[in-house]
Amino acid sequence: MKNEKTLMLVEGAVMVALAFALSYVRVFTLPQGGSITLLSLLPVSVYGIRNGWKAGLGAGFVLSLFMFFQGITEGLFAWGLTPKMLVVCIVLDYFLAYTITGLGALFGGKTPAKQALAIAALLFAKFICHFVSGVICFGEFASQWGEFFARHKVLYSLCYNGAHMIPELLITTAAAYVVLKNPTVSKKLARAK
Repeated sequence: MKNEKTLMLVEGAVMVALAFALSYVRVFTLPQGGSITLLSLLPVSVYGIRNGWKAGLGAGFVLSLFMFFQGITEGLFAWGLTPKMLVVCIVLDYFLAYTITGLGALFGGKTPAKQALAIAALLFAKFICHFVSGVICFGEFASQWGEFFARHKVLYSLCYNGAHMIPELLITTAAAYVVLKNPTVSKKLARAK
């Protein structure tokens, strides 16, 4: 029993480290944050499916801390947000958005298709976090996209966050299905439950 818990913690640490490393492999990056990465959200999502929602929640939270520190090094505090807006941004764009990526076991099914759809649901929830943050915190940047978006901050946030989260969601969901359909992975997931 003790060895199983240790193994689960080690696996979680490896998945968080892998997710964090993959977050630096960016296909596309937007100017005020947000990027399409090389499947950076897949490791923690699969870990959550494999080990349950509590373990996944813990791994997701640890990943959120790493992503927050990455945000700091990439200029989070230079965006010109008021202190209140900065707190909202940190909670929505970092802590909540990345923590929920480990909750795959809440939505996951037994088949690779259902598990991939669970991961898609998690990434959609992450998109909602970024969307709400965009409306609340980053609406002032809408004018950079033109007069129309300056008047329609909700549409601005939808387009801005959709520009990176929709491709990330589609690519990660497709990759999740391929990975989860692998017989070796399927056996390991079935054994973990």
